[in-house]
Amino acid sequence: MKIYKTIVSKYFTTKTSALEVLVKISKQKEELLLDAAEKGAVWLQEKSKGKILRLRDLSRILDPSDTISFFYDHRVLAIKTLEEGHCLFENSHYGIWLKPAGVVTQGTQAGDHSSLMRYIEKTKNRGIYLVHRLDRETAGLVLFSYHQESAKYFSKLFSENKIKKIYHAIVMGQTPESGEINFSLEDKEALTIYKRLEVNETHSLVEVEIKSG
Repeated sequence: MKIYKTIVSKYFTTKTSALEVLVKISKQKEELLLDAAEKGAVWLQEKSKGKILRLRDLSRILDPSDTISFFYDHRVLAIKTLEEGHCLFENSHYGIWLKPAGVVTQGTQAGDHSSLMRYIEKTKNRGIYLVHRLDRETAGLVLFSYHQESAKYFSKLFSENKIKKIYHAIVMGQTPESGEINFSLEDKEALTIYKRLEVNETHSLVEVEIKSG
C-alpha cells in the first residue's frame, strides 16, 4: 500500500479542491482518485487537528491548514462493491443484519466499499454505528445502531457480557464432547465454551459460546 499524506499548505497557499491536491501529491489520474474517494480511501483532518474522517467528495474546497491522506492499494480498490444485504429485523434505533462469509464487517483505511457497514450507510443514507464485528470468514448476525444513544446502550451490554454470542463451527479433528478454551488476550480473559454436535473421522461440528474476549 502506498500512503500519500500532506498538509495542503505544503503545495497550495490558498483554498484548493481536494482533487487538485491529490493530483499534485500522488501523480495519479483524476478518474482513479475519484473512484478511490468514493470507495473510502481518502481521509481529511480539518485544520490538521481533531477527527480524521473519510472524504468522498473531491470537489470539496480545502483550507491550507487541512491535512489530506490517500491510502492507495490497488488490490483493495479492485474488490467488488457490496451491492446486496439482508436485514432480519430493524426499528428506528438499530438493525440486525446477516453478514455472509467472505464479506468484511467494516472497511479499512484503504477502502470500505466492500463492507456490510458501508452498504447499510448507503441504504439508509446516513451514518451508522458499529457495535461489534465478525471476521471476514465468519457468517453470522451483526447488530448496527442507527443512533449514538443506542450504540452506547448496546456497547455497554456487550462489555458486561449480557448478550450471548453463539456460533456453529466445523473444526479439524475429533473434539471432546464438551470443553472450554480460556486464554488471556492482551491481559484480558477470553473464555470460550463448546459442545460437540456431530463428528466423523476427520472433523467435528461444534456449538461455540463466546463468554468473554
